Amino acid sequence: MWRRILVIEFPRTFSEEEMDRDFKGKLIGELSGIFNWALEGYKRLKERDFKLTESRSMKRMKQDYRS
Repeated sequence: MWRRILVIEFPRTFSEEEMDRDFKGKLIGELSGIFNWALEGYKRLKERDFKLTESRSMKRMKQDYRS
């Protein structure tokens, strides 16, 4: 199980003033670009036999989570 889990630390907290209430609408306007970006990522993953890169902080977070 542990070889499949990737833990990503996201310490940033957003305030009410920073929230974008129209974020969904903005994303919908960019769907074709997002799709192309996802295809590029898929091609890179396929070239690497679907193995994701795990940074030092991700390894540390996984160990903390596991403990």
